[in-house]
Amino acid sequence: MRIKTPNGLRFLFRRKRRRPAYKHKDMYKSHISIGQVKRLALDEQEYLKAWWRPEIGDWYYDPRFNFPCIVPQEADLDYYRGGFVPLLNEGQMIRLIGSTLRPKIFKVTKTQQRYYRNRHNPSVNLPVGWWVVWPRKPHKNAWQHKFHAKNLLIDALWEATIEVLKIKVVV
Repeated sequence: MRIKTPNGLRFLFRRKRRRPAYKHKDMYKSHISIGQVKRLALDEQEYLKAWWRPEIGDWYYDPRFNFPCIVPQEADLDYYRGGFVPLLNEGQMIRLIGSTLRPKIFKVTKTQQRYYRNRHNPSVNLPVGWWVVWPRKPHKNAWQHKFHAKNLLIDALWEATIEVLKIKVVV
């Protein structure tokens, strides 16, 4: 916007840029990262390869390239089955976790925060707005009263997925 001042000079005023509404840098993270997959043990990666049923648009990690790849539309899905490590999204992780633990997944509200602090464990403080993955059906090798809480749903699901992979590979 240009404004004419009394002495005839014009100044150009810029509008302030709006800051994004989200606070966390990965607010729109939709898949796990390659670094998270690389931290898995080899047998856990092999289990993920065998479990994954690729669909068009799924992401996977090819060790020849160091970036995520996407299953194309004209692909032969049998080519991708068992050969590549998948970069799981939220739905795939819920499916994998649900086959073992039937988890309860919720976002912490103020009421849940007070309830958990008063009834269960006063030393643990769950921040409001965090996602929690809580197992309803403990497995014989599973974490009994352990839950996973993170700022992002996909990170909480990934922690629970790691626990499930440890159970599946041991059994």
